Amino acid sequence: MSELSEHGSCHSPANSTTSSQNAPVNTSALSGAGFSKKDQSAELQSTFSNYYNEKLIGHVMGWQADLAEREAKRYWQEALTVGSHHCSQISVELTKARSLVRVAEIESTLHEQRILFLDKQIAEIENLKPPSSLLPS
Repeated sequence: MSELSEHGSCHSPANSTTSSQNAPVNTSALSGAGFSKKDQSAELQSTFSNYYNEKLIGHVMGWQADLAEREAKRYWQEALTVGSHHCSQISVELTKARSLVRVAEIESTLHEQRILFLDKQIAEIENLKPPSSLLPS
């Protein structure tokens, strides 16, 4: 506690040379476990590259959890693909249903217009008939 109060804030650790930092990492065991060099090295921004030392994380690479994480990621990607495909199918079906509704609305409007036109023609024909034909003979 006294060290924190003396410095006032947290600083990055100074370079130290402990035995675990200088220990060699057995990369052949990692490559045999299915890890490539790309998996081992992290692509970091230049500001963070000073704080990254691959030797410090070598002992935690190749755990059984890595396999589970990769499998979970694969399942997640597969679920995303299936979900996207399902959404696409629903979108197509919805578009088709909207089109069918629009066609039905147009047909209904045409039918109503035909009925109105025929009613108007019937009324005109009845008006054109001579009134004498309506009287009984």
